Amino acid sequence: MTSLKLKCEGCLLIFKQSMTKYFRFLKIKWVMNFIKRRIDKIWKPNTAEQRANSKSYFWGEVINNSGTKVVGRFSTADGYDLTAAGTVEVAQYLLEDTDQAGYFTPSRLIGKELIEKMPGYSGIEFESS
Repeated sequence: MTSLKLKCEGCLLIFKQSMTKYFRFLKIKWVMNFIKRRIDKIWKPNTAEQRANSKSYFWGEVINNSGTKVVGRFSTADGYDLTAAGTVEVAQYLLEDTDQAGYFTPSRLIGKELIEKMPGYSGIEFESS
């Protein structure tokens, strides 16, 4: 694990060093305005109908020390709708549960039941080899 961590940190450092020289241009007002106009011109968000017909797909893989591999897959509603529903679900949970203090990811706070409440959740399918 350490070598993987070091490789990732090295990649991040190289990325930061190469991008830092470009980030300074974002402080120039006309450059930032140009970028914003380009984004507004070319980015078209999905319509509600397109989102209703879209899905998000999730995949995970784990391998233990003896080489046994388990793959899990599931799908949910469109990513925008999933994010909105998840945000509301976590906010409702926090309003009802005042015993929690500190920082938690949504899954640590609520548990695996959170994804089961999300729109379009297909259930997890596992494969092992």
